[in-house]
Amino acid sequence: MAEDASFEDDQLAAMTTEDIQRASRLLDNEIRILKEELQRTNLELDSFKDKIKENQEKIKLNKQLPYLVGNIVEVISIHPLNLEMNILIPFQMVIIANVYSFMPYK
Repeated sequence: MAEDASFEDDQLAAMTTEDIQRASRLLDNEIRILKEELQRTNLELDSFKDKIKENQEKIKLNKQLPYLVGNIVEVISIHPLNLEMNILIPFQMVIIANVYSFMPYK
């Protein structure tokens, strides 16, 4: 490490003032770019943390009893007799029911 420091000191001593200023500006620009990238990465991390928290809440809600297993849809055709006119009037009735279970569906 001492050799690296002396090598860098020798390079710095060999540079002109303009070269040192140019190198300084390059380092400043690189530092600015890295800070912006760090800030962007931190914002992305916060976004991912929020999404994870929301998904964990959704999972917790979906694990609560009762579990929705499925829906049953049944169509019943009925032909009641119209007593006044003595004719059959067909109509359909749709029954929709939700099926719940207190055991997790596997």
